[in-house]
Amino acid sequence: TSPPTAVGMLLGYVLRVLGRPEAVGTAVAGARAVGVAVLAAVLLALLHRAVGGMGEVRSVVRRCGLALAAVVVLSPVAYPWYALAPLAVLAVTADARHYRWLAVAGCVLTLLVLPNGVGVAGLTKFPGALVVGSGAVALASVMVRRTRAGEAPAESATRGRGPAGR
Repeated sequence: TSPPTAVGMLLGYVLRVLGRPEAVGTAVAGARAVGVAVLAAVLLALLHRAVGGMGEVRSVVRRCGLALAAVVVLSPVAYPWYALAPLAVLAVTADARHYRWLAVAGCVLTLLVLPNGVGVAGLTKFPGALVVGSGAVALASVMVRRTRAGEAPAESATRGRGPAGR
């Protein structure tokens, strides 16, 4: 359930097909290292923005929730219940139009661990790596394109809300 690990596994599956099965461990470790580096950059950016907006409690709390979410998404290992803390913090600061997305995320999380305690991710490693890895690569490419076009990803998420919603 960790996107960096899924990307590494996806690269590992490609390397196996290309006849390089010994490089699978390196691909996973490398993707995890990149995830931790990106996590550090995201946390520093969120800290910088939170310190700049210390007058608005809601803004600081939202950034704390985003920091928790970044830790869950970019850590080398993640379990579905790790996402409950960021969802709770983000729910406190969410606008009414975002409640639906937070509820959907909470519902999806309940489906990732079966009643017997077995995680769905462990049972679906190959297709899960394809889905999560492909999604992570697609999201990264969209963010790179937006950054190159001069539009910061955080600005596109808050566009249209005006000063009161930021």
